[in-house]
Formats: sequence, structure tokens, C-alpha cells
Amino acid sequence: MWPVILRELRANSRRWTTYWLRLLAAAAVLLTIFLWFETTRSMARQPGSQVFVYMHRVVLAIVWVLVPLMMCDCISSERREGTLGLLFLTNLRARQIVCAKAFVHLLQALTLWAAIIPIIVVPLLLGGLSWKEILFSFGWTLGSLCLAAAAGIAASAASSNRTRAVISAMCLSGGFFLVFAALGCGALALAVARYFPVPGQVATVDQWIEMGAALLFGINEAWTEVFSGTTPLFQNAAVLATFAVALVCLLLLLAVIALAAFQIRRNWQDKPKTTRQTQMEHVFYSPMFLKGLFRRWMRWSLERNPIGWLEKRSWLGRIAALIWLSVMISFASAAASYATVFSGGGLSMLNALMWMLLISIAYVAAGSFRRERETGALELILVSPLREREIILGRLRGIWSQFLPAFAVWAAVIIYLYSWNNQWEPGVLLHFAVIYLIIPVVGLYFSLRTRAVLVAWAATLVLTFGLPQLIGTVLYRTIGFVFRSGYDPDLFPGWAKGTYWSTWFVIPLIIGASLFWRLEVNLRRRSFSLQ
Repeated sequence: MWPVILRELRANSRRWTTYWLRLLAAAAVLLTIFLWFETTRSMARQPGSQVFVYMHRVVLAIVWVLVPLMMCDCISSERREGTLGLLFLTNLRARQIVCAKAFVHLLQALTLWAAIIPIIVVPLLLGGLSWKEILFSFGWTLGSLCLAAAAGIAASAASSNRTRAVISAMCLSGGFFLVFAALGCGALALAVARYFPVPGQVATVDQWIEMGAALLFGINEAWTEVFSGTTPLFQNAAVLATFAVALVCLLLLLAVIALAAFQIRRNWQDKPKTTRQTQMEHVFYSPMFLKGLFRRWMRWSLERNPIGWLEKRSWLGRIAALIWLSVMISFASAAASYATVFSGGGLSMLNALMWMLLISIAYVAAGSFRRERETGALELILVSPLREREIILGRLRGIWSQFLPAFAVWAAVIIYLYSWNNQWEPGVLLHFAVIYLIIPVVGLYFSLRTRAVLVAWAATLVLTFGLPQLIGTVLYRTIGFVFRSGYDPDLFPGWAKGTYWSTWFVIPLIIGASLFWRLEVNLRRRSFSLQ
């Protein structure tokens, strides 16, 4: 088993993501501290404890998002590259292979955590942070690491396709997080039952869930109340409960490793599809209604836009757009039917739905040319009579047309709701329309700059959402400081107000135009990764 561990350690040491992910984790925690100083510094009773709670939330988010993504390809890559069979030709067993893979990638996940540990000095210097709170967070994070790693290993053992492994890992991560939250609430309930809520009263299930969520995430200053206003016996019981949860999570991780070993021992060889599988794929994946109309539409798409047709020629390429159309119709019709849509948060729900749609478009665009690169079709496209700009515009039109029905439904409902309420805020609609136009451009650029779909997806989101937000925030703070008008944009001078609001449209357009030009230049120079 040790030769496999050494091999994996050497391979991970050569990957740039090993180091950049640590930097990303530390930067996220430092940004959280900075935002806390900007917002709630003056209202904090115990600043060190409150800063540490914010850090704890960010660490949990990093663990539950990044760790499954880091581990979801540890076994599937061996199967996809054909090296899993070579490992079975040695004296290694399936359990040893999975344990070696899990050990190396879990060690890599621990380095993310280790990169954040030195930043604990900041809340310690601020004061109000006890060592029991540090142990409390340590127990929650350790349990999260175990279950997040279990989600990645289970997804990697069940699939050889990278995209399916990623999707499975994120779905399993969400399910395991619910298990983790249930374990935490149960352990805390058993540990501190004699102290909650007051003697002589019986706590309900809702109270247990509320208490567990508050102690897990530090909601409503729950940590400050527990570790500053209760007895040491109560505090020790809460800390021991977290380590009991971590132990149970470790046992679940070992069980998942055993199941993964059993899975790859049975299915390490590539097996052809059975007759039943072929029949089921034909039943569920083939068009059943309006076949003539579907063929004419696909033929028309092929003749008008062959590059865009490649994006939607398979059912996998069309299913995301159809799912989003159905989801948007369901939520939009539900929001439009309520009379309290403005006061009840209906618009916030619709905006959140649009943000999720844009994130999905970013993923589709970031992996757009992946199949063409893997099969070698991209070289054939580049030697065709089509020019570079026609190739780019063809793929962009294909992505835009895929998700245009869902976006049109959202826009129609937003316009209807604002007109019904005698209000009109075109800025929201215009902002989302600009993002909808430029996010495929950014995704296509990064899809040809890196082989890793997740890296391209993350870069697309950062450049499309994060950079305009950062520039707008800096400009917002600068104008408020220079003109001493506070941080209310309505108090800015006329030209400053126009400059501030225009950044939300101009900056994304500048980013999209510049990356479109760079993408065309890279295609002309053949300056991209083909592997």
C-alpha cells in the first residue's frame, strides 16, 4: 500500500491546485475577517469569539464544498485512464487501493485546514475566545472532513466519468451534511439534556433542532452564551458531544471505504452494456413525441449553426435547459399567483433562482469544448472553412438559445410583477441580462485555457460575479468617503451616482468584450490545451 501512497503524494505535489486551494481557503477566511471588521466591529461584545464563529462557518463551507470535489476523481481517474487494472495486477487488494487513495486525499484536505490554523491568532488577539470554543470548532470540522471525504470517495467509486463523479459528489455531500447535522443535534441533545431548556419543562423536537443548528453554526451568538454564561460542566458536555460526532463520522468514513472497495473489486473491468440497459436507454433517452418536428428542428439547427448543434445534439446537452425551463415555470407561476409576492420575499426567490440559472450556464460554458478536445473534434473544426469568430459565435448562440426560454419566462414574470405593482426597476432586469450575455463568453474562454472543468467553472464565477462586485464595492466606499455622504448611493452627487450604478453594467461588458477578443486570438494562434 505504501508504494501507492508515495505515488499519489508525488503526483499531488506536482499539481498546482494543491497549493492554490490552500491559498484560496486562507484568502476566504481573511476576507471574512475583513468583512466582519467593516460591518459588525463596533457592536461586538466579545470580538474574538464572534470573529472565530465567522471563521468557523467559512471553514465548514470550504470543507463541504471543496473536499468532495478534491476526492471525487481519485478512483474514477484510474478507471478512466485504464490504470486501475494495472494496480490489480500487483499484490494490492481493493481495500488497500481505496485506503491509500483516501489517505492521500484526506491528507491533502487536512492541508487546507492547516493553512487556516495560523489565522486563529487574529481572534485570539482580539480577546474573548476560549480554548473550549477552539476545541468545539475542531470537533465539528473533523467530523465534517470525514463525511465530506466519504461523499467524494463514494462518488469516485461509482462512476468513471468526471462530470458524473462531480455531480454525484455534490449530491452526496448535501445528503451527508444532513446526516451530520442530525448527528450533531442528537449528540448535543443527549449531552446537555439535563440543562435544556429549564428544569421541569420538556423540550420539543423543534427546540432541539433550533439549538443544534445554533451551536453548529454559531447563530444568534449561541457560542458566546454557552461558553461565557453556563457552567463548566455544560461546556465540557458540549465539547465532548462534538468529538463523539467526529468519532461516528470517522466510523462512517471507514464503512464507505469498505463499500467502495467492494464496488471496485466487482466492477474494476469495463463491461459492455447489457441488452436490458440498452433497451432502457432507448426507452428513456429517445424522443417519443413529435418526432418529425424534433428531426426538422435538429436539421434546421445543424444547417444554420453546426457549432451550436454540437452542444445540443445529445440528450445530455438538452436535459439541463429543459429542467431549468420546467423549474422556472413552476416557481415563476407560484410567485406570480401570490398577492404578497413583494412583502413575502417572492422577488428574492426569483432573483435567487436566476442566480442559480446563471451558475448552471457558467458550468455548461466552462465545459463546452471538453468533449471536442477529448475526441479530437476541435482540430477538425479549426481546419474547417469556418473562421475563428464564426466558431465562437456559433457556440455562444447555441448556449444562449438553450437557456433563452428559461430566461424569457423569468423576465416576463418580473416585468408582469413590477407593472402589476406600479413599480419599475429596469436595473435588475438589465443587470441579469448583461450577465446572461457575457457569462458564456467567459466560460468559453476558460474552457480552452484549462483542462479542469471545475477550475474553469470557478474562474468563470469569480471573474463574472466577484470582480464586478469587488470593483463596485471599492468605488462605493471611495465615493462615500470622498464626498462624506455616508454609504447611501442616493446621497451621492449626480455624476457619482451614475458612475456607481453604471459599474454594474459596464464592468461585465468590458470583461466579456476583452475575453471574447482574447478567445479569438487564442483560437487563431492555436494557443490552448488540447488534451
